[in-house]
Order: sequence, then C-alpha cells, then structure tokens
Amino acid sequence: MYVWHVYTVRRPCGTLPTMKQSSTSLSWQSGFTVLELIVTLFLCSLLIVVSLWIAHPKDVSASRRNAARWTDVSHLMQALRRYAADNNGNLPGGLTSKATQIGDAPNMLDLCKAFVPTYMKDVPLDPDNGGQYAINDCRGTATSPGKYVTGYTIQRSADGTVTIAAPSAENKAHISVSYKL
Repeated sequence: MYVWHVYTVRRPCGTLPTMKQSSTSLSWQSGFTVLELIVTLFLCSLLIVVSLWIAHPKDVSASRRNAARWTDVSHLMQALRRYAADNNGNLPGGLTSKATQIGDAPNMLDLCKAFVPTYMKDVPLDPDNGGQYAINDCRGTATSPGKYVTGYTIQRSADGTVTIAAPSAENKAHISVSYKL
C-alpha cells in the first residue's frame, strides 16, 4: 500500500521560500505493516488447508487411522516382548504360523489375559474395523466376561519371528511389525 503525505511548512507572512525551505514537502512510504502481513499469511494458510481438506478428506482421515494402527501394533509388539522377557522367552500359548486374529471369539488368540494390566492398560482395537468391548475393557467384570475383537493379526514363523499386522490398513498401506524372539 502506497501513501502520499503532504506536509505544509508554516512561515511568517511575507517571507518567500528559499532553496532549503519549500512550501510543501512530499514523503513517500511503501510497504505493509506487520499486522497486514500476518493476516494475509493466515488467510492464505487457511485457504490452503480448507482446499486440501475439501479435495482429499478421506485421505486425511485414512492417514490418521493408519497412524493409529502403527501405534497399536507397536504397542502390542512391545507388550509381547516384555511378556517374553518376563517369562524366560516363552510366548503366550496359541501362536501359530498362520495369521490369527487377536480377540476372544472362537479361532482367535486371546492376549488379554497375558497382557492386561501388567504390560498394557488394554488391548487396542483397530480404529475402523476393530470391534468394541462389550464391558468396559477386554477383561470384563466378575459377572460378565469381556468380549473383544481387535482387527489385528499375529503369527509366528518357523524361525521364531513374530509378526503383528493390521490387515485393514487403508490407502494400500502395509502395516506390520516383526521381531525375532
């Protein structure tokens, strides 16, 4: 924004301006104030974020859910490693070479009794395809056992490598953590 300022010089009546003194002086200021720059940058940033959100809202949500899946499988692996360290390298019973769902339904591996509350607060659930706890958490109560299906799988290969995976990862992501115990 350009602003012209005109300043009037006052002289006693009857005196003429000299070379050093003129009746008007012009000063020219250019530039923006800091506040104008901050507001402009904020509005541009807001416009970019909104346009990206409108263009790809599913991608943003899917990325957030995938990040939660990475955290969940990492926490499960950390709990498994701590369990093995405390039990002389032994793993919870029922681990097979076939990817098995983690949960307490038939044909699933129940890690709740082995991990909760000693190694983790609760068994995590997939943010999109994981079930819900029937009663508070995977342990349930004295009168009603917990019911859960995590949406994650676990398997142990012949060489002893344990892999925990999130098969419902989005955007063609492959989310798994492996560790040779």
